[in-house]
Amino acid sequence: MRGMIGRPLQRIVRNLIHVLAAVCAFCIAGVVVLVSPAMAQDQPGMSLSQNFPGNAKVVMTAGSSTEQSQVMHVGNLGPSTAEVATEQTAPAGIDVNWLNPAKTIEPGQTIDFTFGITVAKQVAPGTYPIIATVKQTNVPTVPGKTVYAPGVSAQMRIVVTGDGAHVNVTAIDANGGGPIEGQLTLAAYEDDEQGLVLAETKGSKISKDVAPGRYIARFQLQGVSDKEVPFDVKANETKNIQIKVETVAFTIVAARPVPNPNKVASAKITAIVSNQVTPVKGPVKIVMDVSLNGEHLETVDLKTVGTLPKGNTEAHETYVPEQGWKYGSYGFNFKLVAPDFTIQKQADGFTKARPWWMFALAALALLLFLWWLIAWRRRKRDEEEVPAQGPPEPPAPINV
Repeated sequence: MRGMIGRPLQRIVRNLIHVLAAVCAFCIAGVVVLVSPAMAQDQPGMSLSQNFPGNAKVVMTAGSSTEQSQVMHVGNLGPSTAEVATEQTAPAGIDVNWLNPAKTIEPGQTIDFTFGITVAKQVAPGTYPIIATVKQTNVPTVPGKTVYAPGVSAQMRIVVTGDGAHVNVTAIDANGGGPIEGQLTLAAYEDDEQGLVLAETKGSKISKDVAPGRYIARFQLQGVSDKEVPFDVKANETKNIQIKVETVAFTIVAARPVPNPNKVASAKITAIVSNQVTPVKGPVKIVMDVSLNGEHLETVDLKTVGTLPKGNTEAHETYVPEQGWKYGSYGFNFKLVAPDFTIQKQADGFTKARPWWMFALAALALLLFLWWLIAWRRRKRDEEEVPAQGPPEPPAPINV
């Protein structure tokens, strides 16, 4: 009896041991699977993005150059430090000028490599391909095996022309007319897209020799909307481009009616002016022109300052017309008036409608008039249908 119980128990224990062994083997195999991908990542690699279109076409004249503003953003995807160097493939007379020809990139790090292009005077007109390359140089060698040395490249087409032109780009304050400093860029413009950057500066003016073609000038300044001007330049032409920048502008204008309780009692007025560059000497006024049904009603002074400071200037008022509210549509046009310029912005208006009982009376009067008109026409029709009676006939003679 004891042996009959012991054998099943041994089988159960044996099966449990087999199961535990299988689980352990599976766990060990899982560890190996998890480790293997990490080992597979121990390979060098590089990533690339750039600030110009791939295979971009750049029109240049012989003897000209671009700014060192073409940027290749190169990243290290490998597990160790990458020592990199730059090189270029270009025909004789066309040079790629690297601002930073050699660098070290740490794992996971991305570094910018910047270059410009120079075309010698002796280069004949034509189209020339160039290739700019960044490659890793410290890849370990393995005897008898081909080792992968990572590198990234960017391509361009340099179109050399025989004719030249000149461009002057100036950024000015649209309100005062004076120069304004910011990020100013001159670039080629092809297929409605910015191409290679020819010149850029943190200032207010660019003067550049260019080839005939189409270009775009762009101005950027924090707090001010970007401005860009595309334009064409002909051979032997001097082109003067002005980018007018709105440095002072209304950011918010509003006139909201305040009912009390079922009619307009007043209007809450809000005007906020943003000045992003320099203080504006005054006096500077913020005024509001009010119109009724399209006709000027009155002008209201909201605020006056001796100097408009940099930043936001706000004006808040509660408005009631001098003659009281009348029925009709009100419009509100806000103006900032400075000694050298005036800017304005229209706010949404509102309508003071007549009360409902006036419409009810008008509708009732119309119904009464229609009822009277119908009754009058019916009576007139009845009179026309009755035959007219002539004079009575004389009595017949009596024979005696």
